[in-house]
Amino acid sequence: MRWLCEPLIRAGRVLTPSAADWETTGRVLARLRFDEEMDVRGAYRLSHDVLISVSALRVGARIRTLNRADFERIRRHVPVGIDEGDGPAASG
Repeated sequence: MRWLCEPLIRAGRVLTPSAADWETTGRVLARLRFDEEMDVRGAYRLSHDVLISVSALRVGARIRTLNRADFERIRRHVPVGIDEGDGPAASG
């Protein structure tokens, strides 16, 4: 795992969620559960994606994903940019 992480750390590409990110994630998950009548399992399944979205929004980053459908659901509550695919994200 070190071979994967070290270049990202050196390049400043590792984002650690803040306490506020975790708090916001809880509020977003609660809204998703209410708005979409989602059960606890459904909210749990989205919890990491919501945390990624909240953290990315905080630093102005876009999300690159192959799981666009879930991130589109989340984006109704967290207005973060989404790029689809597994290659480098679009610049700008």
